[in-house]
Amino acid sequence: MPLAFSIDKKNGVLYLKGTGELAFEELVSVREKFSQDADFHPSLRVLCDFSLASTEMTPEEVRKFGQLRNWAPEARIAVVVSSEVLFGTVRMYQEMHDLPADHLRVFRDLTEAREWLGLSD
Repeated sequence: MPLAFSIDKKNGVLYLKGTGELAFEELVSVREKFSQDADFHPSLRVLCDFSLASTEMTPEEVRKFGQLRNWAPEARIAVVVSSEVLFGTVRMYQEMHDLPADHLRVFRDLTEAREWLGLSD
């Protein structure tokens, strides 16, 4: 499975790790699973490490995925990518759903993403 999650309840962090091709259906499935996890809360900080992932999601799939939003306004989501396509896809998601930069930010460096979320090593 190229996409997995874990929740660090003590530190209030949802970790997502994706590798290989991330399909729309898989993203939706994992989102449903972590949303139903007893430790999930909409205000969790989120660290998505997609540095070894790629995607071919269409703009329509990005729009549909954004409609599943279940984050509190204070939640911070950091997405780490290395692929130009994935970088553009995350930015499209951010623009389509009018998400401010203090809510969701795309990074190319995991350390910078962790710092932005206030996570120590």
